[in-house]
Amino acid sequence: MADQTQPPPFTQPQATQPPYAQPMPPAPPRKSFLSVFKMSGKEVVILLLILNLFGMVGLFIKIEMNKPAPYETVSVAQMGTVYEDALSKDPTNSPDMIKAKTQIYMAVTQKALEAIAAKDKSIILVRECVLAGEYRDLTPDIMKMAGDALSKNPLTAAAQTTGALNAATGQ
Repeated sequence: MADQTQPPPFTQPQATQPPYAQPMPPAPPRKSFLSVFKMSGKEVVILLLILNLFGMVGLFIKIEMNKPAPYETVSVAQMGTVYEDALSKDPTNSPDMIKAKTQIYMAVTQKALEAIAAKDKSIILVRECVLAGEYRDLTPDIMKMAGDALSKNPLTAAAQTTGALNAATGQ
């Protein structure tokens, strides 16, 4: 009798495939990004435009809040020349009177400069020191303010600016 453990001569033995070689089941269809949020393409574009608008408004506000102060100039040479001319026209001025009037004029001018700088939130530079660009010239405004304060009553102007006068003279 023939050995029964051997396969018949004309049949091939069946090869067994290892488990990792089994075909994978098909992957589930991928969901698109838009389908996760249940939004159409137009809605996404509108959302992005709105987000961009918020970003631009925030940037604009930040720029406006951090805007540098404007520069303004005052011509010290012009103010000094006009003041000297006004003093030299009065023959009754003594050296002590000139010194007192000059201190009052300087105190009133300082007060006017501080008031304008605080009101406009600006930086005031001496015009003779500015090398590039033209900025608003405050010289006529300062001269008018100082002239008005001194023409009313020099003693009243001196009393109003006592603190500035003391600071100017170091007393």
